[in-house]
Amino acid sequence: MYTEREKEIMFYLNKGLENSAISAELGISKHTLKSHIMSIVRKMKKSKSTLEK
Repeated sequence: MYTEREKEIMFYLNKGLENSAISAELGISKHTLKSHIMSIVRKMKKSKSTLEK
């Protein structure tokens, strides 16, 4: 369901790192990080709506 990169990002978000620290740690731009986070949120919303049915 989630890509390996999305899983990495969720790991760092769960640890409480800020976006700038996560993007530096993973060697990606802040814009790319935000795109990954938006994808994670969409997948979480889709998963939640499926559970509510």
